Amino acid sequence: MEQRKSKKISWAEAYLNGILSLKQWISVYNVRLAEIQDEMISYGGGGIGERVQTSPRGDALEKRVIRALERYGEIQEALFDKRDELWRKQDIAINRIMSLKDGNRKTFLMLHYIEGLNLVEISLRLGHSEPSRIYHLKDEALQYFDHEATIHGWKK
Repeated sequence: MEQRKSKKISWAEAYLNGILSLKQWISVYNVRLAEIQDEMISYGGGGIGERVQTSPRGDALEKRVIRALERYGEIQEALFDKRDELWRKQDIAINRIMSLKDGNRKTFLMLHYIEGLNLVEISLRLGHSEPSRIYHLKDEALQYFDHEATIHGWKK
């Protein structure tokens, strides 16, 4: 059986992918919050922030509404924590990227890892007609960032 060689992930790629991962978590939390809001509307409550009337029986609908409100609060708290963490890490990464020489590598890093554009969007923005060129640019940008991180002592 033939074994595939796995590509070693550089410090730069792992560091910058951490920012993308936070952005993805935030998207997931936003979707979950929207689903709970839709669920609340389907219960007939109208939405988050409205008062829930209790009944002496403590019926199943009331329990579902209360649980949905609790979940909403938990997810909202997690969202705020991830967003704060993203902003802290983005600020550091932006300062580091902005210290690089101007050019396509710097632009790629900002567009992909900070703004969250995918490779096709970046290719179009930079005017590359060859899709393979954007993959090469990504490799160049990560190698450059990794090299600068070594020089500046960012790899802590």
